[in-house]
Amino acid sequence: MDVSEAVSTGIGNSKSTDLKLQLYPIPAEDFLTIKSEVRISRIVLYDMNGKVVKEINQLDPSTLNVSELETGYYIISFFDEDAWLGSKKLMKR
Repeated sequence: MDVSEAVSTGIGNSKSTDLKLQLYPIPAEDFLTIKSEVRISRIVLYDMNGKVVKEINQLDPSTLNVSELETGYYIISFFDEDAWLGSKKLMKR
């Protein structure tokens, strides 16, 4: 399944009002592919309690290994060098 949508960034320190990106496959099993119009330099994954479960500072080039995550839902936040770009919900199978 290919999911494409704009992420509204109406709060926080944000450089962009809309982050257009693609995340697939959803649900993710081992790897999540991220395609974005802007450069993403950092990704932070949070569990549904708000705890940071994974942080990646150098995205290689656009693939995220999620195989070690437990099955469930996560919030994935995207950042460039100096600002939060937006967040999306991630389902891990």
